[in-house]
Amino acid sequence: MGSITTRPPVQPSLSYESIATPPSSEAGRDTFSSVETRRQPDEEPASPPSQLEKWLCGLRGVVLGVVVGIVLGLVLNAVNLPGAAATWIGTPGRLFIRALECLVPLLVFSGLVVSMTIADSEDLRVLLRSVAMYCLCVICGLGVHVLVFYPLLLRTFIRNANPFDWLAKMVRAQLFALANFIASCCRWASQLGVDGAAVGTPIAVVFMAQVSGVSIDPADYLAIWLASAVGSIGVGPVPSTGLVLIMTVWKTVFPSEALPAGFAFIIATDWLIDRLHTVVNVTCDTVVCRVVAHLVCDPCEKLQEEGELPRAQIPL
Repeated sequence: MGSITTRPPVQPSLSYESIATPPSSEAGRDTFSSVETRRQPDEEPASPPSQLEKWLCGLRGVVLGVVVGIVLGLVLNAVNLPGAAATWIGTPGRLFIRALECLVPLLVFSGLVVSMTIADSEDLRVLLRSVAMYCLCVICGLGVHVLVFYPLLLRTFIRNANPFDWLAKMVRAQLFALANFIASCCRWASQLGVDGAAVGTPIAVVFMAQVSGVSIDPADYLAIWLASAVGSIGVGPVPSTGLVLIMTVWKTVFPSEALPAGFAFIIATDWLIDRLHTVVNVTCDTVVCRVVAHLVCDPCEKLQEEGELPRAQIPL
């Protein structure tokens, strides 16, 4: 029997050039074109949301907060907690707010110092000019409101009254408000006469929009004014609540925009602006009380006619 010789399988010869050489670009282009022709056409991009949709989206959180607040108020009213228990429950919240009031100015000041050391001298000059212009606009707006609007209001309802004489006699109350920036020194209706927040909040929101490059159209200006006027009624007579109102108005008018970095400068200047807001709020309360007393029946005039005045009565 003859011998059968087996040959080893022939291995394909692979060289470095055959491995390193990529496939032909023409073949790859043909394959890409065939895949591209089989791809389904993309869907049309969705249209951007309208301004009304933006406002409704921003109001969702506000409406939810109002509903939750009403429910909690009804529950607490039904439980009828004693005064000591209610005070004990609210003490941790007040301590937390007081701690925030002490820490936030330090954090903001440290952040401003760091940004000033990093920023260029020209940028720093522009930034300080913008903040100074914001403070000047707020002071001018509040001054016009106190020195023009309130005298016109008094002269409209009280013909024989000297408005500036009345405002001059409110200096002690205004100084008290300027010192502690708490409008609760007026016990009644201190949450309704909040003209200071209603005037200063739109200026702050417009300043933040201009610094961050957000465009504002006439509809946005109207929305800012309405949201500030309505939202200021719910601001409590406690320090720095105007910051919460500014954030609420910003998210209501610009729901798709994040809170800009310029809000840090609003916080940094709040120690001065909030005191001026409180002065205007207290002045508003006194002016409204004077008008209401004249329209209803001025008790001071009756007591003067009868020849007797209460001990604590200050002649105005």
